[in-house]
Amino acid sequence: MNDLECPECPYCNAIIKLCHEDGQCYAEEKDHELSCGECGKNFIVHTTVSYYYSPRKADCLNGSPHRFTSWQRLWESEQDRMCIDCEHRERRTLPMAPAKTKNLSHKTP
Repeated sequence: MNDLECPECPYCNAIIKLCHEDGQCYAEEKDHELSCGECGKNFIVHTTVSYYYSPRKADCLNGSPHRFTSWQRLWESEQDRMCIDCEHRERRTLPMAPAKTKNLSHKTP
């Protein structure tokens, strides 16, 4: 995966390719033993997970009206929409259409 940095061997500085699909070195705050394919030496890699925060404006949290998406049908009688700034959700119930009934008239012989 290109969103993770691969470690370098502390002995020869070769890039150590990890197979992230099998979960290798994903356990948080844990030491993992690896081997360098270039120099053959073993070493320890400590895994640390970090977070990136990306702030964005949400004027609706400061007195402006919400900016909602269009209504999306959830079920036959309910719709949902969401504010594109703060992700506040609103739901509304639509009136149910009257059920269609068949006129069953029986003719007697």
